[in-house]
Amino acid sequence: MAPNRIIIDTDPGVDDVLAMLLALSVNPDELEVAMISVTYGNVELQSCLKNAVALFHVLEKELTWRKENGKAENFGTLKTHKPIIAVGAEHPLEDDQLMADYFHGVDGLHGVHTEHPHLDAEDTWKSLFHKDSAALDHDPSPYSQYFTASKEPAHKEILRLLRESPKDTLTLIAVGPMTNFALAAAEDPETFLKAKEVLVMGGAVNVEGNITPVAEFNTYADTVATARVFALTSPSPKSTMPPLSQMRSSLPAYPEKLSRKLKLTLFPLDITTPHLLNKNYFTARVKPFVDAGSPLAVWVNHFLSGTFNKIDSLVGDGNEPGLSLHDPLTIWYAITQSDARWKGTPQLEDIRIETSGQWTRGMHVVDRRTRAKVGEAAVELELGASTTDDVDVLTLADAAGDDDGWLNVTKGNRINRIIASPGEDAFADFIITPTALDPSLVPESLDTKMAPMATHDTVVIYAELLPNIRHISIAVSLPSPVDASTSVQTSAHGDSILVTHRGESTEARLPGPVSAPSALPIPATPPSGPTSLAWRLPVSTSVTLPSTRHELQPTVPWSAHDLTPKAAVACRQCGEAVVPEGRLHEWKDLPSENWAEMMDFWHCHKPHDHGQEKNGDGDGGGDGDHDDEHLTKRGYGANSSIAAQTRVGFVDLTSFLLAEEDCTGLRFSTPDATWTRRTAAAALDADPAAQPPRLLHVTCASCAVHMGFYNTSIASVVLFKWQTTCAAASTPAETAQPTGADCLAATLLATLSRSGSSKSVIVPTIQAPPTPNDDDSDSTQQQQQQALHVWVLNSNITYASSLRPAAGPRSALKLLYKPIAVAQADAMLASFALDVQEVTFPAAVIAAAARGFEASALLLPAGERLFHGWRVALLDNPGLVVSIEHRSPSHLIDRFISDHQRLRDQKEKGHMSSTTPRPPATHDKTPTRVSKDITRPPTSPPPSSPDSVATSAATGDRTMPSLEAPRPVHAAGTPAHTPTQTGPRRGLPSHVTPDGLEANGAPSKTWEVCAHGQQHEVDPRRKRLGIVYTVLAGLFILAFTIVAAVLAGLCSK
Repeated sequence: MAPNRIIIDTDPGVDDVLAMLLALSVNPDELEVAMISVTYGNVELQSCLKNAVALFHVLEKELTWRKENGKAENFGTLKTHKPIIAVGAEHPLEDDQLMADYFHGVDGLHGVHTEHPHLDAEDTWKSLFHKDSAALDHDPSPYSQYFTASKEPAHKEILRLLRESPKDTLTLIAVGPMTNFALAAAEDPETFLKAKEVLVMGGAVNVEGNITPVAEFNTYADTVATARVFALTSPSPKSTMPPLSQMRSSLPAYPEKLSRKLKLTLFPLDITTPHLLNKNYFTARVKPFVDAGSPLAVWVNHFLSGTFNKIDSLVGDGNEPGLSLHDPLTIWYAITQSDARWKGTPQLEDIRIETSGQWTRGMHVVDRRTRAKVGEAAVELELGASTTDDVDVLTLADAAGDDDGWLNVTKGNRINRIIASPGEDAFADFIITPTALDPSLVPESLDTKMAPMATHDTVVIYAELLPNIRHISIAVSLPSPVDASTSVQTSAHGDSILVTHRGESTEARLPGPVSAPSALPIPATPPSGPTSLAWRLPVSTSVTLPSTRHELQPTVPWSAHDLTPKAAVACRQCGEAVVPEGRLHEWKDLPSENWAEMMDFWHCHKPHDHGQEKNGDGDGGGDGDHDDEHLTKRGYGANSSIAAQTRVGFVDLTSFLLAEEDCTGLRFSTPDATWTRRTAAAALDADPAAQPPRLLHVTCASCAVHMGFYNTSIASVVLFKWQTTCAAASTPAETAQPTGADCLAATLLATLSRSGSSKSVIVPTIQAPPTPNDDDSDSTQQQQQQALHVWVLNSNITYASSLRPAAGPRSALKLLYKPIAVAQADAMLASFALDVQEVTFPAAVIAAAARGFEASALLLPAGERLFHGWRVALLDNPGLVVSIEHRSPSHLIDRFISDHQRLRDQKEKGHMSSTTPRPPATHDKTPTRVSKDITRPPTSPPPSSPDSVATSAATGDRTMPSLEAPRPVHAAGTPAHTPTQTGPRRGLPSHVTPDGLEANGAPSKTWEVCAHGQQHEVDPRRKRLGIVYTVLAGLFILAFTIVAAVLAGLCSK
């Protein structure tokens, strides 16, 4: 017998079926479904019964299909324990019958029986539930082997199982109207009270209802039944019983004294609604199973797709529809009840059901007054005792004016209301697990790491630096509850943590040394402790943390000065050269994304293509032609786009822009073609009747890997950095070959720095070229239509994890993200109300990013993997390095003095100018490259403890500090060229000229470089003088306007 036996009382609609599926799919030693009690509710009773039987019919076909295809069968509870199915009440006790077929469909499952008749059970099952002597006692259908049909009413079967079971071994779960439970309790209340616990999905306490402004459907469907069951939790059931009625029901009152109170745990809309199953998430996960022919996947996909469409039509806000997993949440609780993250209210609540209100029927009424109850001293005697003990409660007088006993401790209900779960939207991942779905069919992105709630079989440690408050947050996840063997210790230097649990030790480095006792406190919560632990420890006072005052700027993966001139560019997959060695004479960085807007700002208008400025005759000859040619070559010509130049490699944030004649070993094809050609012209000529495409696919001629695209409008080849290799001029540590994730991280940081918006939509711009083996399946099309909605929650955190011990502390972006459809992404980008930026990547990179996000979530504590409907992920940024240094106060003072002494000596020797031109203004806030360390003059000896780059990790909240890393400075005092990056259609960068002029010809402001590389304006009076001039000019214009208006008025007279 399983340690937890349950009876599910249900009105099978959409989420009811999901609840039963979850209960039947777990391991048999976790849960035993003793009985499924069917009642009316979402649809009429016979439809509910048909849906329950159809579930077993589909499961029988699913198990047969898995066995025939060599798949893992799973569904251990279904095969081990044979539940009873019994038919219950057809209507409420007293209320008019109410159905939710408008939401669940007429049959409760959106017409699945009609659309998929091969998955529908034959009507022979109906005879199993009839008392008619002529009816069959056995159904020969194969699916009937998995359940036992009862001819007795459901409430009588419930009482029979309770009588035959030891006390406190059977849990009753109500996910529909509570009529069956009310009938059982009325017939034999003492037997009903043998139940270990009653779990109820119903009600709305602090949120709005879903059927009326104050009522939830299950309660509203039979308010009297709910009130009667709730009354059994009271020391005096008659105090909360509904008034007797002469309508349909004439159920008797409960006895004056009962042996015990009912333990009832409530799951109202307050806790169930946020647990969502989103449409795109479900579709992505069920699609492989549908394509493989899984009967269960086909069946579930039909009615859930219908549900999502219904939600979309009812809400119609344009957002991705999500189904609240109301009923399955109670099953999750039954399975994982020992998890310490389940939280109930601090004290049992007196929640009563309104049964007769004209507008408030079905409301869960709670006394929110703060008046003290009569006999408060007796609370310890009555409430402090175990619910399983017999307690003699003191009889106390009612308070004056308190006729209903709200202020009397001996009256009112005692409800345990759930207010927190192990993770709101994480439940969607728990319910769609390899236990219910065949693991061999789970896509690569959904392997054993598919579920954020998935647990590890070892201890997992995660630590994150919170520099603003000088603390390190540490979270430990254990494979089993805390016990006497569990201990947590910090190292002698405070830079690592060691967790020992049941003979296993796990150690992890911390992002910095902490000041804490060697043995950390562990909460003791017998008989079983929590499975997760957390501390927030102060950083050691002898440590210097990275500054959080400066704006963070991203490092560019492979900028122009990182690459060796004349170096070959090769395919990363096979190593075949696609640009021969010696072909490219130089590398140049491509400019800011908003270069055209900057030209408008600087020049008032873009350069036009008239040639008359120089010769005045307008014929476009002479010097005018030369100027136009020069401007076009630089990218500033009228109507010009950045095009590749022979023997020059342009470097973008994520790609290289090259001339076709510089490339070898490439193949070109149109977007839909399975053939390739050696040249772009040949590919375009292959189908002369077709409209010339904007882009051609570019693949490696040797291994056929997709390397980039050919832009027909500028006749240039674009190669993705993550698909190429190239010799680097800098040290390998600084120029490691960038991956797609590196390029994505740099792009998100650039977008954040440029626009100031932390939310972006990553949409596919180019799909991988088709191959002759492609079947153009729906799953491929779906992948191509996937986008990601990303929110950069923190642009630079420092973390460490025991799952990556070799990596040590890492710098990363902390993201919130949601997979969305491309159509939804387009709608968001078109909306003026949403501040989102567009980021474009190939579809394959977006799919890989989604897989990486899912995997990175496993580094985080289980309770922090979701945030209000968003999924949390970490995106490593290898270009950002954070070092935390041990420094004593005296050491810092000595270092400060020595730095200034060195600067004075250098000035005297002429090695460094006292002033330097200010770096060029980037009006679009496009990020510039940050060096790993602050560049010092070549003649300066390296310091004994080099300063770390000023970076920051925010506190983990939504707020993000403004960060700015110093710009590198050359020895001569001129700022190092810090090119900006974006796509191949951008203009050229704005350079600082040797004479100290900015790109618009204006003189640069004078800045001083201090010993720490910080740049400070020499004379702030210029700024104040400029403000004064601006104010005076405004006053002059105002006076002129007033005088003009007066003169105009006089003239009109």
